[in-house]
Amino acid sequence: MINEAELVRNLGELALPHDTEKAISAYARAAELDPDDIWSRILLGRLHSRAGDLRSAERACRAAIAIARRAGSKLKEGAAYEVLGDVQRAQGDLNGALKAYRDSLAIAEKLAAQDPSDADWQRAVSVSFNKIGDVQRARGNLDDALKAYQDSLAIREKLAAQAPNSAELQHLSVSFERIGDVQSARGNLGGTLTAYQDSLAIAEKLAAQDPGNAGWQRDLSVSFDRIGDVQSARGNLDAALQVYRESLAIREKLAAQDPGNAGWQRDLSVSFDRIGDVQSARGNLNAALQVYRESLAIREKLAAQDRSNSEWQRDLSVSFERIGDVQSVRGDLNGALKAYQDGLAIREKLAAQDPTNAGWQRDLIVSHWKLAEVAEQQEVQLPKAERHYRTALEVTLALRDGGRLAPADGWMIGDLQTRLERVSTHAAR
Repeated sequence: MINEAELVRNLGELALPHDTEKAISAYARAAELDPDDIWSRILLGRLHSRAGDLRSAERACRAAIAIARRAGSKLKEGAAYEVLGDVQRAQGDLNGALKAYRDSLAIAEKLAAQDPSDADWQRAVSVSFNKIGDVQRARGNLDDALKAYQDSLAIREKLAAQAPNSAELQHLSVSFERIGDVQSARGNLGGTLTAYQDSLAIAEKLAAQDPGNAGWQRDLSVSFDRIGDVQSARGNLDAALQVYRESLAIREKLAAQDPGNAGWQRDLSVSFDRIGDVQSARGNLNAALQVYRESLAIREKLAAQDRSNSEWQRDLSVSFERIGDVQSVRGDLNGALKAYQDGLAIREKLAAQDPTNAGWQRDLIVSHWKLAEVAEQQEVQLPKAERHYRTALEVTLALRDGGRLAPADGWMIGDLQTRLERVSTHAAR
């Protein structure tokens, strides 16, 4: 039976890069044949998550942890905790994800201390720091996030200097990218662009070395997106559109190669959104609406596929918001109202699910704000506008008082107070 298990594991390995469904089938069979097979269960956690089945992913990870503990395999236990954290983050459980990542970090640090010369353990520590930074950033704890990312970068720069191979360079690129994300949230565009350019230089080099490596191609598309975001923020719309289209071309190819990979589909929707944002800023509303609807079609399918996937639910709310923005500029207030309400319904559920997620609280502010703006344009809807502005202000003040309001969003408080006072005065007449 073990020989058969090894055979199907090999089949799973062959299918892993490009055929998610076949890989799941193979590793599930391997786990069935070999009750002590930990790695197949860890890989099933990743694959089920890739396919959007988070419940199955969580079950596979917890099974792997239990078997690893019985076997005394700290390496595999730490790897399983890392994947479990990824799954819990996708579910919106930031507390659970942070605990899982810290459990993984504790194991990695212990192993690394036993043999400081072992690059694998050092690498595992750096991965855990990055994952912890991701959760802290989602919570709005930017200082804690930056500290974790910098701890990871210090390890990765040392490893890349010792062995400047493709794997170490790829890890280094990711660290630069994450530090750029924090600088962006802080409003430091200069620091953001520098970090993203450092990441892009590595991503371009790796993608050119092996055009058939889907992971490196995907990393390159992410770097293009990040550079485009900075160019867009600076008002360089032509430059932004160019790199967004380069990213889209990569993602269309990846999505066509493995239609069962939900992650590739989501990436495709992100590219459509970014291109739509530039077209909207240029005043090309028809072009913007077209790509926003292409993004919406993908996200509706993904969100229906797994309603427990909070990331996909949040993505869907973003599509509704963008379509509402275009309808509002067009003067179609009823269309805008419908889109914004659809988005708010999703965001209220997410914000209630995890009040510690600063990003979801900010989404809630934006939804109420935009609904208030639409209502304010309709004289009979002024009480609704007042209610939405008041709710948005209350959430913003709560974030500020909790130390979780991003510095770049500090302006919101004064602006919302002014709007609320104006609407309240008009409504009282």
